[in-house]
Amino acid sequence: MNYKVVIADDELKAITILNELLKSFKDYEVVDLVRDCNQIIQSVIEKMPDLLLMDINFGEKTGIELAKEIRSINPSVEIIFVTAYPDYAMDAFNCKACDYLVKPVSLSRLSKALKHFEEHVNAHYSSLPNSSPTTIRFNTQQGFIIVKPEEIVCLEADQVYTSIRTIDNKIHHVSQNIGKIEQLLDSSHFIRVSRSGIVNSSFVSEISRTNKKCILRWNGDKHDLSMSKSGIEKLEQIF
Repeated sequence: MNYKVVIADDELKAITILNELLKSFKDYEVVDLVRDCNQIIQSVIEKMPDLLLMDINFGEKTGIELAKEIRSINPSVEIIFVTAYPDYAMDAFNCKACDYLVKPVSLSRLSKALKHFEEHVNAHYSSLPNSSPTTIRFNTQQGFIIVKPEEIVCLEADQVYTSIRTIDNKIHHVSQNIGKIEQLLDSSHFIRVSRSGIVNSSFVSEISRTNKKCILRWNGDKHDLSMSKSGIEKLEQIF
């Protein structure tokens, strides 16, 4: 599973160090580096990160104030504070931060913080009901969309986003990565056919082993999706 990360700090050196440390964790992708507090909100809206590594002291606003604003825009983003000030830890955890790191940050301490982050994410998904939800909310750059699972034709990983194609032939770019979304879907209907693709088996009309393609058809529309060998085998077991 890949997690998108935004690093926000007014010190270039601090950003550089965190960026380098994160390269040791293959499941984490830094999608933005921000030094101005006024750009953090915009970055969260545009980049839709899973995790924000943020300093406490930004001059005009504190990281605590920014965290409250960010929560109102994107409640799903997790925050780890990284700061030279140890005195704000209680305020940080009151903002539901998943960890609080005091500079200088070591690789081992960052590793523990990322484990806390993943525990927060896993706890969220494990708290969801076992039965498939009747609707799912997805965050977008403009806000969010509400989609019924049965209206989803397929999902495709699209760089830092996931593209969801629905039966009205619209394509929605959402912030959750495809691995997270897969956990929300009924695995008896939604099949992972490749690392970057999931199909709703209700719309599968043809499988080409030669071209490794899955052909989906619905309401007179058609879409082809590339498949892996294991993806073909999964669909063969269903049909």
